[in-house]
Amino acid sequence: MRPNTCSADWLCIDRHRLRLSPWAARIAGRLGGACEAALGARLHSQTWIRYRLSLPRGEPSPAVPTPVTQAFIDALAAHPWRDQPQVRTALTLWRHGLRGGYVWLLDGRPLCMQWLFSHHDNHRLQHLPHWAGMYPPLAPDVGQVECLLTLPVGLRYPGGAAVPFAHAMFRLAASRGMRQLITHIHETNTAARRWAQRTGWTPYGRTHRWHFDLPLLRRHYVYLHRTAPPAAPTAAPAVTGHQQS
Repeated sequence: MRPNTCSADWLCIDRHRLRLSPWAARIAGRLGGACEAALGARLHSQTWIRYRLSLPRGEPSPAVPTPVTQAFIDALAAHPWRDQPQVRTALTLWRHGLRGGYVWLLDGRPLCMQWLFSHHDNHRLQHLPHWAGMYPPLAPDVGQVECLLTLPVGLRYPGGAAVPFAHAMFRLAASRGMRQLITHIHETNTAARRWAQRTGWTPYGRTHRWHFDLPLLRRHYVYLHRTAPPAAPTAAPAVTGHQQS
């Protein structure tokens, strides 16, 4: 069966994926909520907002996305920002064999970086340690962007480099035959959520991640991807960079 990441609900446990009916997803959500109430601190939970964006779109942009290379990864590993979550994620993705990273270089200096996944990446994403369940299978006409990071030079770019780079990535995805993009942003990252909606993204659901601090279950992670509309974000703090995951 052809996967439909955008309009479907999914239950993912480690590397195993199960497409759910809306009814089954509601039941799974209630069970997850009941477990949170019953187990308290023994159940660690996180929630991300799911976003989608229709292609082709993207305003003309001065940004030119360039594929990430091994030399860039080596420089990133030595960068003062190497402990930033997006940088750690980028290094993990590259070491896992994923090659969908793009960077905007201006005069040889990096301004922005982001990853673009396609259905060709489904197998590797399914085998990511700890985070495999975060990625339901992508259809051939759907892409997923993640790990948008504005580097120090990009922060000094007039107006900020993130918006022109995002539009350039939209155009790149459309040129690769993608008709829709998806992404996810942690529910507490209200600044990034507001930024996403300003750049054309529409919220369409939530992803819940549960990790049980119980014998026999500690090695496993449960993800429930739902299409129920999320609540509107509240007031956001000032933005100095953009983190989507």
